[in-house]
Amino acid sequence: MKDIKNELKANKYSFQHLLELIMQSSGLFLLLVHVILMFYYVYLDIKYMMIVNTISIIFYIVLIFIKKNKVSMFSLSVFIEIVVHMILATLTFGIESGFQIWAFGLVCCFFLPTYSGKNKKRVTLSSICAVTFVILYFLLSFMVQVYNIRLHEPVRESITNQLLIINSTISFIAIIAFTTLYTSTSNKKYDELIKIANYDELTSIYNRHALNEISTSIIANASNTNKAYSVAIIDIDYFKKVNDTYGHAIGDEVLKELASIIRSETIKGIISGRWGGEEFVLICPSTIYYDEFIIILEKLREKVAKTKISVSSGKKIKITISIGAYKVTDYKLALDEAISYADDKLYEAKETGRNQVIS
Repeated sequence: MKDIKNELKANKYSFQHLLELIMQSSGLFLLLVHVILMFYYVYLDIKYMMIVNTISIIFYIVLIFIKKNKVSMFSLSVFIEIVVHMILATLTFGIESGFQIWAFGLVCCFFLPTYSGKNKKRVTLSSICAVTFVILYFLLSFMVQVYNIRLHEPVRESITNQLLIINSTISFIAIIAFTTLYTSTSNKKYDELIKIANYDELTSIYNRHALNEISTSIIANASNTNKAYSVAIIDIDYFKKVNDTYGHAIGDEVLKELASIIRSETIKGIISGRWGGEEFVLICPSTIYYDEFIIILEKLREKVAKTKISVSSGKKIKITISIGAYKVTDYKLALDEAISYADDKLYEAKETGRNQVIS
């Protein structure tokens, strides 16, 4: 559990870093946009837009060079600046210039809290803001088209067309950028859920659910080729004594180390997972002969017996394992049933001295 929790925590920090990077990249992008727009405002001699745009340029220069951990403080200011500039520019140049299209990029942007794990109140607020931007888009269009509210006399059509291309490009870039971010984040979260569902929380190897899922294809392949597959169940000898002597935290470290040894000592194609408690299961496909599988199990047992497991307390613990193996020729057996036959062999291994493989 701790390993997966740590990974999820790391992913959270990673997303936060990504948000900070997006803010700074956006600052650079918006700075470039305002520099380009400044040429039009100066050329057309629209003084109030020149003043507003100068303030915006200074703001984005500051945004680019501030410390990363302070970026979030400027996010609301960025949105306010964009909205104010969008309203003024639309009322100045008309809807044919396309400044009101910025609202679409803002709608995409305001769903960030949903992906960053923010609280529900912020998610609700973001949804309200997104709807507000949609309303603002139609309101601006209505004011200019129906009531012909303008802050400046119409400019040449060629200038308007250029501004339309610029503003459409800005909006498309914003939509593509945030859609890419959301898709990437959703895929990452999906991968996290798959890992939680299929991997043991402590040892980070397959859990019982995943083993049952994987076994269906192995059983089907064995049935189609009419070749037996194999299973084995591994149990730590006197594991209760380890817990009683050193504590459950040390017992968990022993389980993690055993899982690591199992991964390193089994060849490609053999599936390993934690069955429950101190029991681990190996599923060997029909492509690997049963005799070869038994040799692998013997080497695994010897490796464990020779390994001194270092634990956090500084102590070194030696353990042994008992293994029961079974060759499955009845393809109608579910994995649980096949494991029960291997479990009988495991019981025999424990009853006749432990630290051995019985097949």
